[in-house]
Amino acid sequence: AVYIKLLILILGAYIGRSTDIKKRLTEHVKGAFNISTIADQEIHRVMGREGIDKFSFEVLEKVEKDKLNEREKYWIDFYQTQSYGYN
Repeated sequence: AVYIKLLILILGAYIGRSTDIKKRLTEHVKGAFNISTIADQEIHRVMGREGIDKFSFEVLEKVEKDKLNEREKYWIDFYQTQSYGYN
């Protein structure tokens, strides 16, 4: 699935992809507390600074594994999260 993480109070979003959404969300939350094994990302610093409760998490679409990269790129471009977000 391709997912979006939105910061409610500040304009900004992060688009990601995963075959295990629950595990990936858990890793992002751990990243906010600097206890994750995934790469440190700007979204983790913002989540830690602003608070986890300031974020919403939504699945944008469910896609086959072989389409994950393509659809993630589509949504990053659609929401322009490289310019106006955390990708």
